[in-house]
Amino acid sequence: MAVVKRIRTAKLDPQDRFDYWFEVIAQAHAPAWVSSRQPGEFLASLELLDLGQVQITKMRHPPLTADRTARQIRQCDPEVIQLNLLMDHEATVQHHGRSAAPRAGQFLLLSSSSPYKTFCRGRMNTALVVQAPREALPLSAAVIDQVTAVPFPARGGVAGVFSRYLLQLLSEADEYGPGDEAVLARVAIDLLTATCARQAEAALPSEVRRQALMVRIDDFVRRRLGDPALSPDVVAAAHQISTRYLHKLFRGRSLTVAAWIRHLRLENCRRDLADPRLRDRPVHAVAARWGLVDAAHFSRLFRSAYGVSPQEYRRSLSGDQDVRASSWAGRADPRTGGHAS
Repeated sequence: MAVVKRIRTAKLDPQDRFDYWFEVIAQAHAPAWVSSRQPGEFLASLELLDLGQVQITKMRHPPLTADRTARQIRQCDPEVIQLNLLMDHEATVQHHGRSAAPRAGQFLLLSSSSPYKTFCRGRMNTALVVQAPREALPLSAAVIDQVTAVPFPARGGVAGVFSRYLLQLLSEADEYGPGDEAVLARVAIDLLTATCARQAEAALPSEVRRQALMVRIDDFVRRRLGDPALSPDVVAAAHQISTRYLHKLFRGRSLTVAAWIRHLRLENCRRDLADPRLRDRPVHAVAARWGLVDAAHFSRLFRSAYGVSPQEYRRSLSGDQDVRASSWAGRADPRTGGHAS
């Protein structure tokens, strides 16, 4: 099962803040010397999601320097790579014979097998780091070397999909069940591979290409569920593939493209109807928000999926809403549009 760790140094004794934060980072990442100018006032936070083969960390901290030395590499080299996303600050980096100055909104790749020195100079610095074994990426050493210590945008294309995927992994970390971590780690590695290959303009293995495309399609659909015109044809055109090939990609899933879009829309509507903050929003407005603009059609779809009308479902949520909402969620069978057995 995925391991999630969260810490906030404000809850610790000032003299223990930096040491404890450093210990957690050192256990998760390749060893490096980390120093802070004001360790006693070190107000920082950290979220760490351990998926076994992949570790994803979001950290926020004051200015600090990280120095991985040649001696540390000789003593211990886990042979991992780290892709760092700077979210709100700038940094200076010396690594792999290069000097770089990544900015907010950029990725930067580091290798545990080569010395580096980084300095995060913002008043507060927020970064997202994904770490994976070098051998897990089906890319040559030459391709990895080409990308290492070269900042590149984390927005647009597969890099944008990857950054959003990482943030989603952290935000939903408490929902993962036994066995999920292997699947999530595999997708993360495929997207990491595709992101690096895209930056280096290198060819990808066909299976990695297919998986990266499926994640891009998933991201595209979820961000456009509110568009009533969203359809398999629209999805295919946006990814420069034929609708026939899109349907072929979905043959391994339990849902067709159209059924999957319908299922996502209904689940979002169900969540909104269960949200007490949206109690005053009319049912038809909830449906329209997720692209279901025909109120009568929406009501039929909802009843088929959950066994009650949208109005009845909302009325049933008096009392313990979380428990009731979760019990209703278990009734829907997205494969058929009806009830799960």
